[in-house]
Amino acid sequence: MTSAELQALIEQRNELDAKIAQLKADKRKEAVQQARSLIADFELTAEELFGKAKSAEKVARKKPTAKYRCPETGAEWSGMGRPPRWTEGKNLDDLRI
Repeated sequence: MTSAELQALIEQRNELDAKIAQLKADKRKEAVQQARSLIADFELTAEELFGKAKSAEKVARKKPTAKYRCPETGAEWSGMGRPPRWTEGKNLDDLRI
């Protein structure tokens, strides 16, 4: 394959890419118009189309409930994560709430 042939193929590809982009843009406009028409005709809401939005309350994590309590200080631990120092050398069953 000569460089002229390669250049011709590259130009053809660029022309095809431009035609594809133009066709997509035209079809996109039609699709948006059709979607808007359907939404208006059937009085659709965003919730019906996309589902309920997650509220901040649902997204926020709940604080885990405490399972253990230090008898001296009243500090609590859920049992998740690294154990606090006040549990060292103690039986966790004795500290259970």
